[in-house]
Amino acid sequence: MDIERKLLWWKYIESEIPQLFGWNFLLINEPREIQIITNNICYALEIVEEKREIDFGLIENSRGLRYDLFTMYSPAIEINFKEIYTGLVKKDRRLQKRETRDGWNYLINQIVCGEI
Repeated sequence: MDIERKLLWWKYIESEIPQLFGWNFLLINEPREIQIITNNICYALEIVEEKREIDFGLIENSRGLRYDLFTMYSPAIEINFKEIYTGLVKKDRRLQKRETRDGWNYLINQIVCGEI
């Protein structure tokens, strides 16, 4: 099975702190590339108040590809994704905010199985 390397994202207004946006990201790539892309995201957001790791790990039957699912909180309204990653970049509503960690489990299972 060929898993495509990608950057998926979703932005929402953080209700607890209205001047911040929550940016949910899912990166699928090799570990070194995930680190580079994450650094590029930090640079593009300029100010990152907090990064929360949701989940990360190995994708089954993917020849070593990994995933990193996380949220960054920032006052940044926009990101120029062309400066972050030249591969597949897509806004994805499956990354909408969840109230609990358990709310992510179905999506995480899909990622691990290579269905996303």
